[in-house]
Amino acid sequence: MNELGPMIWRIFLAILAFGVIAQQALVTWGSLDPSPSFQGWALFIGGLLVLIESIAALFTSANAAAEQVRLKSAEKVVLASLKTISDSTGIDLLCLGGSVFLAKKTGLRQREFLHRELRYRLSDVPQPSDVEWVKGKGVVGSAWKDKHTVHKDLSAIADRYGASELNEASFLRLRADTRGGFTREEFHSIIGKYAEVLAVLIWNSAQTSVIGVYAIDVPMTAVHEKSGTLLNEHPIHEIASSCASLLGDVLQKK
Repeated sequence: MNELGPMIWRIFLAILAFGVIAQQALVTWGSLDPSPSFQGWALFIGGLLVLIESIAALFTSANAAAEQVRLKSAEKVVLASLKTISDSTGIDLLCLGGSVFLAKKTGLRQREFLHRELRYRLSDVPQPSDVEWVKGKGVVGSAWKDKHTVHKDLSAIADRYGASELNEASFLRLRADTRGGFTREEFHSIIGKYAEVLAVLIWNSAQTSVIGVYAIDVPMTAVHEKSGTLLNEHPIHEIASSCASLLGDVLQKK
């Protein structure tokens, strides 16, 4: 959701409140004629501001409660998909992670990015990566940009570069597909963590626009004979897509 509107509204209320207070101060100091009509309007506007702020607080509280309900429902959907994948492939549920990203806009120029709304994994590792997800960056950003499911086996790249520290020149000499759209700092923070990642699109209920991406990952620490390609099978894609469809229904703003 774009947070710029509520911010502008609060700034407007603050300016209006300051105007009332400033005029009242001028009356107190004798710099302004304390007419009865002005006193009445000052009280009316002051009361109106309090009322508006109270109503806004109620709506904010209600929206926050509704958001918690949505996220809790989404978490159940993600857990169900990971459990199904675990049962069908034999991989330990502790080795699977699911992340839900929703498309957002920020700034006056309404720059698009993906915000991680939810991350679910039973294990504490690996920790979330500090990456700004934009179109074309990593598996998640590639799925968003190209509007289709993307899977990538990252095990070879992780084995080769996970423990190394490349300087900027060496990093820029890597193939673009290896860099994955990451900055050098982002690359080093993420590349040794995952053996593979599968990203599927989250569409709105009407299936007319992409509202986010659902990503499933297998860490490098996972022990499975198919690690690296485990998620790149049609039945797994179907499970992930079904989960993404449910997430679209759950998370779409009403």
